[in-house]
Amino acid sequence: MNKSARVYTNDTPRGIQQISVRANIKVPIQISPKYLYFAGFSDTRLTKQVTITSKEEEPLRIEAASFDLEGKLTYDIKEVQAGREFLVIVTTVPEVSGTYLGSLKLKTNYTKKPELTINIRGRIKDPPPSSGQQKS
Repeated sequence: MNKSARVYTNDTPRGIQQISVRANIKVPIQISPKYLYFAGFSDTRLTKQVTITSKEEEPLRIEAASFDLEGKLTYDIKEVQAGREFLVIVTTVPEVSGTYLGSLKLKTNYTKKPELTINIRGRIKDPPPSSGQQKS
């Protein structure tokens, strides 16, 4: 990470100074992507995935803490590599339309990061009427 700032002083020869800071930030858990967005029709099952990777020596354990989109979405947590990598699979529930905003909160065994939050947004529409229907 790089950040810089300009400092204005009353020192005439050096009235404006630029200060830069460079830092390497080590995160205990990497989440990719950080949020999910669903858009589509209710007659189609949409699936998105989030990869959770441990960056610590200690094996990672995660479990669901709360999920406020029950009935609109389902989720499954799969361990890809024991204690190192997890896959969270989130899927829309067929025939359920609407706009929603919520999250899946996961509890971890890491004191540095005891909770992970995956924010989820969605806009699921009813399917358009099929063009093959005839009017009587």
